[in-house]
Amino acid sequence: MIYRDWLQKRLDRQRAFFTGNRPGDMLFYRNVFPFFEVFWEERLLVRPFEELFCPREIENINRAYIQVIEDSLDTLLCCDDDTLPAPEVCFGIGSIVAAMGGGVARFTGGTSWCAPSVERMEDIDKLSFEPDNVWVRFCIAVYQNLLGLFDGQFLALPYVYRSPLDGANGLRGDEIFVDMYERPEFVKALADWCADWNLAMEAHIAAVIEGPKVGRGVWGIALPEGGVFVNGDPVGLINSDFVEEFDRPYTEKFFKATGGGFFHHHAIGFRHTGKVAEYKGLYMQNVLTDPNQPIPAERLLADPAEAEMVVQASLKAPVHINGDFSPYFDRLLGILKRGRFVLRYEGPPELTPALLDKANTVRG
Repeated sequence: MIYRDWLQKRLDRQRAFFTGNRPGDMLFYRNVFPFFEVFWEERLLVRPFEELFCPREIENINRAYIQVIEDSLDTLLCCDDDTLPAPEVCFGIGSIVAAMGGGVARFTGGTSWCAPSVERMEDIDKLSFEPDNVWVRFCIAVYQNLLGLFDGQFLALPYVYRSPLDGANGLRGDEIFVDMYERPEFVKALADWCADWNLAMEAHIAAVIEGPKVGRGVWGIALPEGGVFVNGDPVGLINSDFVEEFDRPYTEKFFKATGGGFFHHHAIGFRHTGKVAEYKGLYMQNVLTDPNQPIPAERLLADPAEAEMVVQASLKAPVHINGDFSPYFDRLLGILKRGRFVLRYEGPPELTPALLDKANTVRG
């Protein structure tokens, strides 16, 4: 594959970061592109899925997104930060549940939903990976078309997974948190099945996709060959022992069998950053800001003990945080220079060059 010069330069920089281990090294970027998932969901909210699942409509929407990338290049290249265009094929958590267990994905409130379908241990035996599932076929079709439109200007992610425990949550519903106390073996069996489903989907993608071998990336970040992304929200809702019992073994099973994992969860689970950092096969950890809560950077400054825990976690696998760092970036640098962080800046765009210059004084 041949990337455009500006993309290759940033890709090389990211590869060097992820293969290095120097404290103080970091990535810093402001994402100027809309999320591909949101771009598609905005259309699925107003038009029937069946109407959009045809080659003409898929190409029209994909072309429109790629045009957004092309139109954003002046903004992207005016500041030599580290962001990369990286459309991720995803249509909300409901579409993932519908792909895993059947059912109908409904689009509402900016995402999708699919009703849980698993209640008992015997229901797990009825589940299987179905390559003819409409949501499996749709994701394959959208990704395949993206590759056909590739002209050196983006990375791409063929599928967004729910972590095995998160997938189990989707198939079972929130009753799964009670099941952890009352039926732990049921939760483990369902999470293990979800890990196997994820691996089956990865094998299916490898078997059926044709065309240029485009590198993988997500949310502005390059992934290793065969790298995967998982939504791991449940870790923020359970205690430390349950993270070890119900999440780690099954997420590790998936990560170790692939090129490594980008693990996304939320700041409500910031206390578990150290736990997640110990997962075998972890490539990087994203701790996303929650609505109406302090951004992770503020928490690093507010609690020295928690900051030290996160710094140590970042030395095992980089920690990715987002938010508006501009009011206190100078103070934050003292923490960042001791660890390995990826910063997605979401403050006033005109401040990006100055903040990048400050970041460069640390990372060299």
